[in-house]
Amino acid sequence: KETLAFDGQAINASYKKGESNRKYKGSDITTLFNCTRYRTVCYKHEALKNHEKDAFVFNIEHYCNTFIEGTLIMCDALNTKPIVTDIILKNGADYLMPVKANGNAEILEHLTDVTSKPHDVFATHHDVTKDHGRIDERYIEILDPKKVLGKRMSFSHKHVRTIVKYTKHTQYVTAGVVNNETTTTRFYISSLPLDENVLAQVVESISVYWNIEAHHAVLDAPELFNQDHLHACNTTTLENHAGLNKIAHNFLSYMRDRLQAESTRPKSYTYTFKEALKFIQGLSVIDFLPYLADYWLDELDKDIKENN
Repeated sequence: KETLAFDGQAINASYKKGESNRKYKGSDITTLFNCTRYRTVCYKHEALKNHEKDAFVFNIEHYCNTFIEGTLIMCDALNTKPIVTDIILKNGADYLMPVKANGNAEILEHLTDVTSKPHDVFATHHDVTKDHGRIDERYIEILDPKKVLGKRMSFSHKHVRTIVKYTKHTQYVTAGVVNNETTTTRFYISSLPLDENVLAQVVESISVYWNIEAHHAVLDAPELFNQDHLHACNTTTLENHAGLNKIAHNFLSYMRDRLQAESTRPKSYTYTFKEALKFIQGLSVIDFLPYLADYWLDELDKDIKENN
């Protein structure tokens, strides 16, 4: 399953009309993002923060219901709410949601207690990555909710068929010496069936989920879209600016993937968004148009296949 995620992103230089205090932002953009294909599916502008779940539900009900069928959807713990999981299930998708104390305190406390003792595990994954002075060690456990959830617990999410315990141990290394270590543990609830495919899906989805944060960073980068520095309060201006950036970002992502696929450089080399932009800026309009046509045809072909 492709992994989709939604999250909000404030335009920091925006402001509310009539407000003298600039700390009140005028725009929060909630994006539904395809983390597998690195593409924006849809977005919604809100004048207030922390309305991500409402924006997500609105988009699914009015625009994007056909695009989420058969996918796996994730979000941050603040939006792990029954209204979100219900509409995901209603539209033929699955969810993989983190649980924290802000809204799911009972289940978090229960899972922390149960898994601190010897417990049954359906499947496990372990990997180690080393990069930029860090050694990250991940442990992922797939648990059967029938064995770890208390029968007397009041539980508002439907079709919880899988529980995930994710533990990450990080060592910070300088000159070959470990100078600091941290360990974090998260729990997820999911509607994924407890079968032979669930571990691979969970590992992949948790890995690519952070692409939505990378998407935000690209939009904010001064040398790329510089979205964070849009000084505006007009709703239409903010909505249109965000929308045009989403369209341009999708195309830039496509061009980066294409340059990567056609590159003669070593396979370990990864093209950046800056390099893709520089390549586009070096094209004449006539040379640029075939790339644009290929992009639209490629995206259209994928959408047709996904929606039969």
